[in-house]
Amino acid sequence: MRRAKSYSLVLAALLGIGILLVSVGSRPASADPAKDVTVVNTAAQPVPTSAQGTTMIAGSVGLDAGASVGIDPFHNTVKINSSLAFPVLVRDVDNPARHAFQVELDTLVPQGQNTSSNFIMIPQDERLVLEFASGKMITPPNGRMLVHIQTFVNGTVNSHFLVPTLQGPFGVNGDNFFVAAQPMRVYADPGTTLTLITDCLGVPSDGQAAAAVTLSGYVVAQ
Repeated sequence: MRRAKSYSLVLAALLGIGILLVSVGSRPASADPAKDVTVVNTAAQPVPTSAQGTTMIAGSVGLDAGASVGIDPFHNTVKINSSLAFPVLVRDVDNPARHAFQVELDTLVPQGQNTSSNFIMIPQDERLVLEFASGKMITPPNGRMLVHIQTFVNGTVNSHFLVPTLQGPFGVNGDNFFVAAQPMRVYADPGTTLTLITDCLGVPSDGQAAAAVTLSGYVVAQ
């Protein structure tokens, strides 16, 4: 009888210990607090990122071949750094007041003289801008010629010289033949004259000298 009671006490104690172990083992483990993680990468193995919003970039930025950069016209603006010393070059491509201009002026230096001229009038309501001049000149053998254009700007007359290039003697008489072709930027005020002047270096005593010059550009209504 005593022995049976002892077995019962031992069994009860074992059951109690088992229940206690089961109870302790079934409790959820407490989570560790959050900790920061530091990622260390080299320049050869950077961590891929995606820029969001406004992003500042220091240093130089390069693009691979075939890559492109776009600007959103509704949200982005571009400022061009310029000054009076280094202005941004612009060109007027659609000016309804601008019209093409082209004219040929001829001069003839008679035998025994050394200069001649021809001119046109600029309309009162237009400003002339010359952009190109081309022409041909002929003098007696061994002759030379100066050809220049005179215009008025702000009440002052100025000369703009062409640069004839000798092509060689031609014809039975061996006359000298010159050509000139050059860009220019020459202005003439409204209501003034544009004059082509031909000067021979030495009076052509044995023939005549002549020049034919074509001027092109545009006029702007004032």
